[in-house]
Amino acid sequence: MSDHNKRTPIAVFAYNRYQSLKRTLSALKENIGAAESELYIFQDGPKNANDVLIIDQISNYLFDIKGFRSVRLYKHSVNIGLKKSILFGINYVLCISESVIVLEDDLLVGKWFLAYMNDALKLYKDDFSICQISGYGYLQRFYKEKDMNRTYFLRGGDCLAWGTWKRAWRHYNDDSDYLYQTLKNNKMLRQFDRGHSYPFSAALKANQLAQKSWAINWYASTFLRCMYTLYPVTSHALHFTDLGEQGTNYKPLEDDPLRVGIAESYEVIDKHPALFDYSAEQYYRKFLRKYRPPMSLRLREQCIQYAKAIIKAILGSTRIITVFFQD
Repeated sequence: MSDHNKRTPIAVFAYNRYQSLKRTLSALKENIGAAESELYIFQDGPKNANDVLIIDQISNYLFDIKGFRSVRLYKHSVNIGLKKSILFGINYVLCISESVIVLEDDLLVGKWFLAYMNDALKLYKDDFSICQISGYGYLQRFYKEKDMNRTYFLRGGDCLAWGTWKRAWRHYNDDSDYLYQTLKNNKMLRQFDRGHSYPFSAALKANQLAQKSWAINWYASTFLRCMYTLYPVTSHALHFTDLGEQGTNYKPLEDDPLRVGIAESYEVIDKHPALFDYSAEQYYRKFLRKYRPPMSLRLREQCIQYAKAIIKAILGSTRIITVFFQD
């Protein structure tokens, strides 16, 4: 297990979901190694008067958080959106640390999550073919019982319960248009969509106007560089949306493929070279086909995002962003 004095700092991103955040942090502080970990919480600002009351309630709760080596809260004075909040927080932590563990406020982690993340981040820190470590095991249902303690690789970065290093994050490119055109020019759109299993390229193209997603840019940036993510077969995290505080970027599906069991034990992982794993890729494509929403809903969402982007471009934005830092 990782050296307690060199624990990777944790960045948690919050907004106005009080009960969800409490659940995320309660599970996190029960982790092996939480007491030796530095916790950074980045809280987005309010969109309206109702948000002000909820965010103040959350801030009061966060000031009394215990169970970590240190807790620092960073508040934005106005709402800057998830994408800007994520980019700000990751960049901030990586200015003072070589690695970071990233969680949003709708993730439940098992007690071995930090042990796995710290071990894996340490093990692969100098392997430049690896862009990140994921604690979320999407493909659990596809593997057999004998495989539960193993790990696997998939090409490209991911966005749920993950960690990365400064040396990998420097490859993040926020220009969706450049990323899309590069994929297109290199005839890689089909690969990027995992053989038409999920419309990632459409999401990347839509992001040229919408500018809402950091995750699709991260996936494209790392995919183009042929960098891999390490995953556990048995998940150390779970995405939840059952507290009446729906996430803005994901709606749960019937028989939701993100519903997985959380590991109750942990064995220190062995290092393996990042190679294309045919079985994992085929399982991932099956997962994506189950995960993607119906075409009608995808088209509707794309129309809404294009309309919002056009309105924003016409009206412009005059707000000045101010950031409050509190220790």
